[in-house]
Amino acid sequence: YLLGGRRYRQLLNQYFFGIVISNCFMIIGDLADWIFLHPVELWQKAALCAFTVLYYTASALMLYFFFCYIAAYMRLPDRTKKTCLGIVKTMCAVDIFFAFISPVKGGIFYVTDDGYQRGSLFFISQLVPLSCYLLFTVLVIIHNKKLKRREIIFFLLYIVLPLGSNVAQIFLRGIAVVNSGF
Repeated sequence: YLLGGRRYRQLLNQYFFGIVISNCFMIIGDLADWIFLHPVELWQKAALCAFTVLYYTASALMLYFFFCYIAAYMRLPDRTKKTCLGIVKTMCAVDIFFAFISPVKGGIFYVTDDGYQRGSLFFISQLVPLSCYLLFTVLVIIHNKKLKRREIIFFLLYIVLPLGSNVAQIFLRGIAVVNSGF
């Protein structure tokens, strides 16, 4: 779709492509948790760590690209866009930072012979998307005059479905619904 008719040159489509690519990397990163249920070998643990870092990094990038998409689509005022972009970048950087140090420090996650385990700072990896989705919701509500009714519904569904999936996955470990929500 993006390559046909040179749609990739449009800024909104570039952000959409970023969302799609990030989601693909999230799926790849999440697969390791299913492939290496009980990693015994050192290489299996290392692979599970690397793929889990990929998952968390890609999920942060997906939030970044989605914000950029919303900001461009709604043509947010420069000041609002700059402020919110700073907030989103900071939150995503925090998520990525903790993802990268987790294999060493065990913050968001750690890996044992029993596979992927949630770390003591796991809540950070959930607080970041929750905060971003709340910010996105506020932006859609505040700037709803710029959108048609069906566009408001679309954006709110694109926020509510992943958010609901994320909440379900927090409480029901072992189900992989976040990617489906995205």
